[in-house]
Amino acid sequence: MSPKLAIVVGAGLLLSACGGDKDKGSSGRAESQGTVSAAAPTPAGPCPEGTRFLRARDVIGQAPPGYQIFSSDRQALAGFVAQYRKLLGTRWRGFGAKVLARRGADTGTAVIVINTRERSGGSEAMLSGAEAAKRDRGTDYERLRVGGRVGPLTQARDGAFVAIAPAGTCSQVVLVADTEKLVRTAAALLPAR
Repeated sequence: MSPKLAIVVGAGLLLSACGGDKDKGSSGRAESQGTVSAAAPTPAGPCPEGTRFLRARDVIGQAPPGYQIFSSDRQALAGFVAQYRKLLGTRWRGFGAKVLARRGADTGTAVIVINTRERSGGSEAMLSGAEAAKRDRGTDYERLRVGGRVGPLTQARDGAFVAIAPAGTCSQVVLVADTEKLVRTAAALLPAR
C-alpha cells in the first residue's frame, strides 16, 4: 500500500472538519498538491483548557482478541506529519500512530490520531467536508461508524482506503489500509469513545 495519497485525502477531510481555511499558509490558500481543498471555516472554536492529548493507544484500547498492536514507522509517517502540520498551521498539536493487525497477518490498519488546538466540529463537520470533496472533485464516500462515531470512508486514487472520525473534543482518528475490509474491521473493533 502507498498511504501517501490516502493521507492527502484524509488531510482534506480533516481540514474541512477543523476550521476550513482560516489558517492559510503564506500563499493565502490551503496547500493541496492537487487533491485537498479547504471548505468554509466551522465555528467549532478553540480547545478547552486542559484538553487531554490522545494517542493511538488511547483510541484502540486493549488489543482485541486475535489482534496485535504494533508501533508505526515514524519515518514512513514523516510526510504525513509534514502535510498535516502545513495544512493545520497553528492548529496542529501533534499525533500518535499505531498499526492494528490480526495475529500473523502481513498487513494491518494504520490508526492515526491527530490532535489539534481547535474543536473537531464532530461527525457532521467531517461528513460535510466529505460532501464538499464529492461536489468539488467527485470523490465518493460512505458513512462509517469508527469507534462509535460516524465519519466518511473513501478510497484514494492509489487504491488505499481512508476513514476519519472524531476521537475526542479536539482530535480525530484516521484509519488507513490497503483494503476496505481492513478499515471496516478496525473501525468496528475500536471501542466507542
